[in-house]
Formats: sequence, structure tokens, C-alpha cells
Amino acid sequence: MTILPKILIALVLVGLAFLFTHRALPWLTVRIGRALGFRMEMNPLTQRRVQKFRTISRGYWSFVFITTGFVLSLFLEITVNRLPLYISYENDEGQVTRQFPAFADWADTLVPFVSVTSVARADRYGLRGDAEVPYRVYARWVHDPENLEADAAKIEAAIVEDENRFRDKMAEVSEQRGTTYDRQLPLPEFKVEEQQNRQDYAAFLRSLRPKFEAGRATVVMPLYPFNAAEQILDEYEGSPPHPGFRKGYPLLGTDFEGKDSLAQILYGFRLSFAFAIVVSLIGYTIGICVGAIMGYF
Repeated sequence: MTILPKILIALVLVGLAFLFTHRALPWLTVRIGRALGFRMEMNPLTQRRVQKFRTISRGYWSFVFITTGFVLSLFLEITVNRLPLYISYENDEGQVTRQFPAFADWADTLVPFVSVTSVARADRYGLRGDAEVPYRVYARWVHDPENLEADAAKIEAAIVEDENRFRDKMAEVSEQRGTTYDRQLPLPEFKVEEQQNRQDYAAFLRSLRPKFEAGRATVVMPLYPFNAAEQILDEYEGSPPHPGFRKGYPLLGTDFEGKDSLAQILYGFRLSFAFAIVVSLIGYTIGICVGAIMGYF
């Protein structure tokens, strides 16, 4: 997905969050309160205070922005996550495996007393092994199967480079010992096995291409496919921190541990704001209780 559709989707999500926070939620609160027998009407003094607050543009719009952002942050597992919204694969027997990892992660994080698995195992989605599917790489393969051939070619090129480095190192060691290294000598057994494993994996990637081109795999990634806890050292060249606003890299780059900066900011905003709300509620509850007791006596 290119940058323009992502911006449009982000604007739509912000608009929906605003409507829910400042239109639907107040309306629903009033209706529930009246159903419970409360008047749910502001007295004249409160109305004047609210009207005065609305005239303070910076304060009012800051309130709108922060509250809308907090409500939107409650769904970060669905919008900012390395886990896909939906992933499916049809095996050779025609059986289809489906999962909704991001939604499962959201339920597991925010819904109390709910534990839902969000891990998609590789062997269930056409890959080898029982490790977790590399979701971003898998999505790249599904959306453009030609990437499988490109990645297989990279593996084969890496095999040649690795052999050249090994023989150069052996030649250097032999020179230090005063001997000559024959570059035509067979590689050690462990190197041969390592190269064979890489070649097997390259051949495996090529075998996936017709399956993906036939539409047997589907994956839908979130709007921003990174999360705050994931280290993404293997996908980018160089050591962290990686730069931001650079093609092929996360939007704001990574920190010194290789974790996405933008995802950490967003998840950190939710945690900080939730903590502030809880502290305020506790303070108001204690104050109201103490004040009521003092008033009674």
C-alpha cells in the first residue's frame, strides 16, 4: 500500500474516533443516565463554564485532540501492529487455515480475563518449521510473488559472497603461517552443509511462487505494520538507530535497540494517558469520600 492511501485511511480513522468520542459517546451517556433515572442535564453554572471553555480555542481543541487520540489509541493493536489483521492459506489438500492475529492481540491486551492466541505458525501457512510467520516478509511475497525469486537470488548471491570471504580468510591465515592456500580445495563439511541448507531454502522459495500466484495465500496488514516491542534488526542494513523519513525504513526510524520509534511513541502515549486517568480518578474518589465524611460530621 502506497503512502497516499495510508494517509487517507488514517484521516478516516481519526474522523471516526472524533465522532465516537465527541458525538456518539456523550449521546450514549445521556441516554443511559436517563434510563437509570438521572436527569442528565447541566445546571446553568455548568453550561456557562462549558461555553466559556469552548471560547478558549487552544484549550478546547487541545482537549478534543487529546481525547480523540486516546480513544484511537485503544485500538492500536489493530492499526499499529506487526501482526496481520487477517491471514489465510490453502494447502495442497484444499484445506484453508484462517486467523485474525491483530484482533486476537487486541482482545488479549484490552479485554479483561480473555486469553486469545495470536501466533500464526509457519507450517500452517505454506512455510517450513513451526516458528511464527514473518508477517511483513510474507505479506510482501503474497502481494508480489516476484519477490520470492528476488529473495532466492539474494540467498544464492550471499552463498557466493560467503564462500569468497571464507577462502580469503583461509588465504590470509595461510600467509601468516608462511604457507600457500589452494582456493580450489573443497570446502569443509560444515560449510558445505551450510551452503546446501541455503540452496534448499532458495529452492523452497521458488516453489512457493506458483502457489502464491494462484492466490492460495492472503494477508491483510495493519495501517502501520510495526509494534513497540519488536526488534527489526534483520530487515534493514546497518546497525541501529536507523534513520527516519527514508524509503524502505520505518517512518521515524528505530531506536538504539532496533525498535520502531513511532510505534513506541503511540503505545507510550496510551500508557501514559491511561495512567494519568487512573491517578485522577483515584484522587477524585478519595477526595469525594473524605469531603463527604467531613460534611456529614
